[in-house]
Amino acid sequence: MNKAVLLATHALALGAGWLVLWDGGLSPGIGHADGGVTTKVERDRKADLEEGKLLLREMRIGWETQKKYEAEPQDPAERDFGEVRREDAERRAKKLEEIRKLSLSIVLPNDPVEGLKTIGGDEIELGAYFAAWLRVDPETAMSMISSDERYYNYEVPGLALEIWVGEKGPLEVGALMKDFPKLQSPVAGAAMRIAGRENLESLNDLLESLKGVTSRDFLIGEAFRGLPEEKRQAAVAFAQGQLPSNEAADAIINMATGIFDAKEAREFLKEVIAGDLDPEVRRQMERFGNFREILGGGVDRDSPMADRIEAAMIGDQQGGPDEQKRARALEKIMSEDVGVWMKASSLQQGLLSGEKDLVGLWSQTKVQFPQYQEGEDRQKLLAAVLGSAGVLDPKGAMEVLKKEAVKGTIADQVAKIVWTKIYPDVQASIELAGLIPEDELRPHIERYDSMYEAQLPQKIEHYGDFWKEWLKSQPQSLNLDLVLYQTAKRFAADGNQEGAREMQALIRDPEVKARPVP
Repeated sequence: MNKAVLLATHALALGAGWLVLWDGGLSPGIGHADGGVTTKVERDRKADLEEGKLLLREMRIGWETQKKYEAEPQDPAERDFGEVRREDAERRAKKLEEIRKLSLSIVLPNDPVEGLKTIGGDEIELGAYFAAWLRVDPETAMSMISSDERYYNYEVPGLALEIWVGEKGPLEVGALMKDFPKLQSPVAGAAMRIAGRENLESLNDLLESLKGVTSRDFLIGEAFRGLPEEKRQAAVAFAQGQLPSNEAADAIINMATGIFDAKEAREFLKEVIAGDLDPEVRRQMERFGNFREILGGGVDRDSPMADRIEAAMIGDQQGGPDEQKRARALEKIMSEDVGVWMKASSLQQGLLSGEKDLVGLWSQTKVQFPQYQEGEDRQKLLAAVLGSAGVLDPKGAMEVLKKEAVKGTIADQVAKIVWTKIYPDVQASIELAGLIPEDELRPHIERYDSMYEAQLPQKIEHYGDFWKEWLKSQPQSLNLDLVLYQTAKRFAADGNQEGAREMQALIRDPEVKARPVP
């Protein structure tokens, strides 16, 4: 239950209980044969009864308000983050303009500090008062803002400071900041934002005037983030021509992150890279953690396949030639598409319940993914389907593999599935690997040994005797022998020599059985 609803419900119950408690007490006249004057206790109870009714009424109002609130969509995850940022910026800009306009009509009293006490709870009025005050006596106004937590932690005085910086001029405010360390960052940030929008050529002088006030990284970010589209080309040219390469890269990345629409940000950064970009600036840009994120932004399942592949390749940090990156990108896209399809169609639940099988599911992919039905694409689709659902129907998965997989690749494909699924579903993973034909598995024994040595010890320890008994119930296979050997090693390492010998005795394959157990 929602916490607010829980509290409202409990409070409502409390109010109702209060009524029951006090209404069950003596009413006027009860206990008096003549219905005469009530006692003080009775009067107190009557007052408490009225208080209980009032409490109950307030709780009902709160409960109804909460129900109305919960009826509205509240999940921010369902909203586009860029839209949230855009709305916040528009809200801030609107508030800034309202404060500016109102501040021009304010006449300050002789004692602005005392006059501040007359300002009510209207935030626009408060911001306008500070803006008017900053125009005539910035030192006293800033002293009040920085010394009083009620104002320092409030948005509107910061907006008033931004209005003041714009009117006074960004280059004029640096010297005034020395006595107000708390306000140095917001004032310097406002100065850089205004200069970035209105006078790029002044940025170097402004950076010099703000030297020591706050970090250059912060100042450059404020100057270049959120620039309108018509200013960006000139800003890129300025950054490359006037700033060191690392700061130019910082400026360009900040321009991109300040763009609310992810697709627009991606196109902007692509245009910059494709243009006359200094190679060293490009290298510095790649050091930023969000560089690849921006280039891959604004791409979803409805985007053209070329864009999806490009975005996935940009996000691929495994290295290698573009051909390998493209192959991995397509595998990633197929895996995402298959996962979404299976979830939307409740196919995983059908496999778990036994109502569906992987053979039938694989046949549906011809209709669902006609674009992936030829050559290597079909093999990648097979890997995506089995990677998502292979352990949910091991027998069906092996039937599909034997029919569809290129000969000699079954053990490789199963290894990829087992590596990702063995932790959440160790039994089904081992059952699936146990179905690999021996001639397919034997060339890959070393790979499976390494995988089981890394993945099984924790499971063996967790399941204890149940693990041993479960292995005894499994059909004989080369894969089972590999698992038995790793189990024997684990038992021996834990000092359970009897258990180790018992597991080793179950191994059938001569080569695996001949291995020493340390």
